[in-house]
Amino acid sequence: MIEKITEYFKRNSKVFNYAFAFLTAFVVIIILTTALSIFGVPGLFRLYVVQSGSMEPAILTGSVVVVETNQKVIDSLKTDDIITFRRPDSKTQVITHRIANIVDGNFETKGDANSTNDGWAVIKSQVLGKVLFAIPLIGYPVAFAKTVPGFIILILIPAIYVIISEALVIKRELAKRPAKGGA
Repeated sequence: MIEKITEYFKRNSKVFNYAFAFLTAFVVIIILTTALSIFGVPGLFRLYVVQSGSMEPAILTGSVVVVETNQKVIDSLKTDDIITFRRPDSKTQVITHRIANIVDGNFETKGDANSTNDGWAVIKSQVLGKVLFAIPLIGYPVAFAKTVPGFIILILIPAIYVIISEALVIKRELAKRPAKGGA
């Protein structure tokens, strides 16, 4: 069985090399993006996945927004800046909207696709940062990677593939060694 697999890989090695390189680059990008969306770089930036269309067309659903988390930037926010903040009536929900108005140092926000302002005032301590730019579509695999099936498909299966391919390389190298003779 191993010999058949090895022969198949030899016949199609160029295709597999390109596919492996592409898959590896994709998985590395998703892992890094996922890590940055979970941990960020303290005091610099963090990534968030946009899960609704409230900011379209400026920011599409499934985008990843790069958010500058520097306190100096947060202190200098102004009308029309796009910010990411913790929803005032939720401890866990994070929203990315545009500042529509500033009243008494609090931010009234609104999604570009929404017809009215949000029904709350955002205080500075709820602001996570200012959006620098958005990367379309990459949020889908990042959000998927945070699930159990996503972990299995994007992390576990590629890891098993690497282990098997390395085992085959080791097997070939061991087969090349001369047999030890007793003298």
